[in-house]
Amino acid sequence: MDTSFESAGITSDLSKYLCVISCLDEKYIREVQNVLSNPPAFCKYENLKNVLIELSCKKTRELLSREEMGDRAPSKFLCHLRELAGTQLPEDFIKRVWMERLPSNVRAIIAELENVELDQLAKTADAIVAQGTQHQKAMEETLPTAQMMLEISRVLDNLTTRIEAVEISSRSAVIRGRPVDHSFSPRSRPRSRPRHDLCWYHYNFGPNAHDCRYPCNYLKGKDDGSL
Repeated sequence: MDTSFESAGITSDLSKYLCVISCLDEKYIREVQNVLSNPPAFCKYENLKNVLIELSCKKTRELLSREEMGDRAPSKFLCHLRELAGTQLPEDFIKRVWMERLPSNVRAIIAELENVELDQLAKTADAIVAQGTQHQKAMEETLPTAQMMLEISRVLDNLTTRIEAVEISSRSAVIRGRPVDHSFSPRSRPRSRPRHDLCWYHYNFGPNAHDCRYPCNYLKGKDDGSL
């Protein structure tokens, strides 16, 4: 602005002041209405210029503060902030906004780097982000896919159902008296019902009995062929 006034040969403070007012749109006029209503006695132009610069910086700060890095590389995001800021905002403010938008793990590392130029910090942040992206990609490749996990879950469910069915069948068989063990030993073979017409000796030892007690029909049964 000052260069334009010099080129046009305008040197009067009042002339500069009036020229600036004539160039302002209604939005800015409303925002600086207090200054226009009560201008200082001297340096009207310089005072209005400073107010407009401060107002513009405020709007630019708000604009930068709303910017998000998204999927841009840190260095690309820094260039974007610088383009928005132009020459109005100091580098320190741009750096603060830039660092606030970095991922927390990247910001923690960058914060430890002192006496490093902002452009170099941006390159370092790019490298950290790239390394993290490669690590994440490797992890995703080694982890089972969602389809694989669903298939594994289905197989496990089927296996669990089959095991439960076998357990239920086994319990039912026990309740009905099965399984029955058909194996037996000679010692466990049940004896025939004892004959009450034989004495104890002939019942247990048969012809090898060396004694007999009355009543006993062993000899009678032997004679008629029933023994």
